[in-house]
Amino acid sequence: MSIKAKFSKLVVVGLMVSFIAGCQTGAPEDVMQLKPQSLANRQLQSKKYDTLDEANMLSASMEVLQDMGFIIKESESKLGVIVGSKTREIDNKGQRYALIALNIMAGSGSLSGIEKVHKIRVSLVTIPDKAKKSTTVRVNFQRQVIDVEGNLVKLESINEKELYAGFFAKLSKSVFLEAHEI
Repeated sequence: MSIKAKFSKLVVVGLMVSFIAGCQTGAPEDVMQLKPQSLANRQLQSKKYDTLDEANMLSASMEVLQDMGFIIKESESKLGVIVGSKTREIDNKGQRYALIALNIMAGSGSLSGIEKVHKIRVSLVTIPDKAKKSTTVRVNFQRQVIDVEGNLVKLESINEKELYAGFFAKLSKSVFLEAHEI
């Protein structure tokens, strides 16, 4: 290969790299800014308990999550972390028939968009505060919706007050019962 051909290839590659790098826009300006509802969500998802017994808090939390039907996927007591999930099959016959009819009229064979599975994920962390002799428990529930073709249709945080209030009520009762060995 001649020097001229090598130089031409180098110029082409350089132009392509410059073009691709010029297309990169970077992160949005507000990527690190908290949304207005962030504080409200954190308050909804957190509760402080007057104990430094983090092991007891994790044990009680795990029991409550299992009672709620969650399968614990990961647990690390040294880090104060629990991760779990539960899955619910959805049978939306009406939605399925309407989409099939629409696809027939449009000439498409795709069933994409018909919800099949709702997967609820939970993550929980305990945050001990030795100065205040307390432990804060923060729990977060998320919903994943999967369609009949296995595509992720929706991913969202669940911010329903009743869910978090119910979880913390059960956790408070469990902590009380474990503390009093009942």
